[in-house]
Amino acid sequence: MNLFAGFPDGALAATPIPHLFFAELLPQIDSLAELKLTLHVFWRTAPGPRSAAWVAVDQLKRDPTLLDALAQEPGGAEAAVDNAIARAVGRGTLVRATIQYEDLARDVVAPNTARGRRGLATLRDRALTQPAPAIVVVPDGRPAAGRPDIFALYEQNVGLVQPLIADELRAAAELYPPAWIEDAFRQAVAYNRRNWRYVKRILERWATEGRDRDAAARSSAGPGPGAKAKREWTSFSWRSGVSDV
Repeated sequence: MNLFAGFPDGALAATPIPHLFFAELLPQIDSLAELKLTLHVFWRTAPGPRSAAWVAVDQLKRDPTLLDALAQEPGGAEAAVDNAIARAVGRGTLVRATIQYEDLARDVVAPNTARGRRGLATLRDRALTQPAPAIVVVPDGRPAAGRPDIFALYEQNVGLVQPLIADELRAAAELYPPAWIEDAFRQAVAYNRRNWRYVKRILERWATEGRDRDAAARSSAGPGPGAKAKREWTSFSWRSGVSDV
């Protein structure tokens, strides 16, 4: 077992869990797999930019973080996902629905909260006129050793990574140097533009005009409106352990 190094200083992204979960549900849950899956669904559906209130069952069965957590369960991780969902739905912690899209039907789950129930109702109403979205392998939520990867940077400074944005992040990680990606997120935070579109534009500009030229232009212009925020850049604080800002 690897020893956890502890939570770093600075602002950290957090997953809201209703107090009733700890007061009423936790004492009843007698399955570790059910507990892991329930918390994982709350994490993957946490409110945030571009964050859906639901997650497809097929997506959970391809989620590397969840599969790793359930790898030791009897029958294997995928069977454990099915069993855990059935227990959580039966307990009332999660709600499950079969959504009929234009081309196929897909099972989805959501926390049994007002946001989760509304999300499923809205999805059910809209799905009939839309093709089913592709199932994309969700990146492992754990930070990589060494430099923080693009998925960790996104989740710490923008919001939960959703399948629609995952391919763009993966492509950017292959196209641009890690140092550029870190600096682009830092600049986005400094100017309070916490969205992927802004970060992507920075990277594209550096690729066409040169990163050094851009830095020189900003230096000659003097401190910008985000200077204070830039000095206070601690939201990520290099969670990989490289350094604390």
